[in-house]
Amino acid sequence: MYSLSKLSEIYASYKKNLDRAQDEYEESVRKSAANTCEFYQDFFGRLIVNLGEKFETPGYRRDIISETERFFGKRKLNFVSIDGSCHKHSSNDYVSFYGAAYGAKGTLTLSESDAMVEYKRWEIEKDVSMVAFVPIPYSRLTEIEGTEKKHSFATSESDRIELTSMHLPIMQLAEVFLAYNSATSSNLDSPDIILMDNSISGMLGYTEFSPDNVRLVGCVLADGHRLEKHDAAVAQSHPFGAEMGVPSTKIFSRRFAVIQFLHDNHATINNVLHIGDICESTGITDKKTMTKILKRLERDGIVRLGHTPANTAELVIDPYKSWEQTKSLFQSMCKAIFLDKRDDALKYNVINSEDTNNNSTTHTTRWMSPDDIRFLIAVGLRALIEVCWERKILLVGIIKDSASTYLTNHYLGVCRHFGKYPQLYEKSFGLLPPTDRTFCELLPYIDDKLHAPWGTIEFDSTFMTLRMDIIDGKEIIGGTFGGITRPERLFMRSIAQFYTRRHTESPLTGHAIFIDRLTFPQWDAKSERVRVVDPKLGTVDALFYPDNTVTNIGQQVTYFLLDNLTKNHFAEMIGYPDPLHKADQGAKSMRDTVKGLLESSDIKFRARPLINTLREIRSSFAR
Repeated sequence: MYSLSKLSEIYASYKKNLDRAQDEYEESVRKSAANTCEFYQDFFGRLIVNLGEKFETPGYRRDIISETERFFGKRKLNFVSIDGSCHKHSSNDYVSFYGAAYGAKGTLTLSESDAMVEYKRWEIEKDVSMVAFVPIPYSRLTEIEGTEKKHSFATSESDRIELTSMHLPIMQLAEVFLAYNSATSSNLDSPDIILMDNSISGMLGYTEFSPDNVRLVGCVLADGHRLEKHDAAVAQSHPFGAEMGVPSTKIFSRRFAVIQFLHDNHATINNVLHIGDICESTGITDKKTMTKILKRLERDGIVRLGHTPANTAELVIDPYKSWEQTKSLFQSMCKAIFLDKRDDALKYNVINSEDTNNNSTTHTTRWMSPDDIRFLIAVGLRALIEVCWERKILLVGIIKDSASTYLTNHYLGVCRHFGKYPQLYEKSFGLLPPTDRTFCELLPYIDDKLHAPWGTIEFDSTFMTLRMDIIDGKEIIGGTFGGITRPERLFMRSIAQFYTRRHTESPLTGHAIFIDRLTFPQWDAKSERVRVVDPKLGTVDALFYPDNTVTNIGQQVTYFLLDNLTKNHFAEMIGYPDPLHKADQGAKSMRDTVKGLLESSDIKFRARPLINTLREIRSSFAR
């Protein structure tokens, strides 16, 4: 037990460490502020899109409303904002966890004077909360093989499933499921705008998977069929957006482009495919490369080689039907978890592949793992993007806090290397603030002409995993794992502020927020591109808007809509869209309600202690 004097010494030492760390941080910001000022005046100022005064101009406001109406076909827009919450309660012998999504919905009516925002009640039948109680040792919560399985006295990789963070992917799955359910709604109030409190492009990267490692392969679908490896391979190749050139033909995703060709032409393709036709349609003109791709697709069970005439391949499965079945799996599993709230929803049956040709098949019951949940998230995100493209739904992800440097390091570094910003070679600049958020939040204190909303130019989300590294004094493409980057031409990223007031000597500002906007052919198909050529990657054509002299209708419409949804009614969320704040409040309220329920589960186990079961076992042995 520490004495009072010893505790006092510990607290005093900790305070000194905090004071020193805070002083060092503030001093680093002061030093980098001078560099930021110089960098902004000499270069970065042209990368700022200052829209505040423009939105207050009647003529410009009228034009932007016309552009919005041209895209959506109306002025009264339905929106849905989505946020999630989660909680976990652990004991010595079990874990219970909760993950949910909450949606706030309403309408935004645009007018040349002032926009009107109205909120609507969220129907209780569309609630997507989920509570899972797992009254078994969570450290061994892997798969239930049945009573006939022999004990191996060894631990396999599938046994080492860590469930301590299971509530986090469950929450993200709830968010994606709610967004997809809203987007596919046939109601008259189906959304024109979906706001998510998350980095959508970040979730896509976080949930990336390989068909070889999908544990759900073998899972029994609703119609009695198995989810096969080829289904996972087809799902990985999505989303498909031909007008945006998605998927691209860079080295990692070339086979995705081939699957897209098979998917889009499934109704007209005979079982025999001519390799030359595939080369011509996909733009992958080298037949040796195409043969290599087809061999990979053969391993995935999509085509068959060697049993047809020369220079041809046989199509084994229908990629269109495969994708529809995989989406059906996503919907049925999510429905069981979130809508039906079945107590066994986190279990699924697997038909053993070695028994599928026999008259009698055996089944394995498994618990879902975090990787299984991430696969469902990946499928849901891909399906969500495609339905948003199809229905012209503006999908926007907003992130409040981030310590990233995707703009100042990744994006500017790659563009500099490939000759897009020669000014960065002509002059050297001092160290900038450590994060993009800190850098951008300094700018209103440097430039008095910045008025909210303002933001940076938009750049492709592929720069999250694309950067320049210096190795042995030489710049090389880095930031990738095995040549894999985030899919390009899906999302545009920018950093913005929606609250800047200058009524006092020092400006009042909100946080800089990070915005992911889904691309659309109507806005972005003809935007400029950074061509990145690398032996490991192939050719990557990333979208970007180089400076504020280039018109970016998609960014202007998005900022205009977000600005009208940001009313600054809540002191703790200044400069943040109100619908997302309402969704955040709803999600936290649901979590607080369920939290007490989960913690009360201890009472249940104390009422029936394990010792009673052990005594029954002893009595049975005696008999």
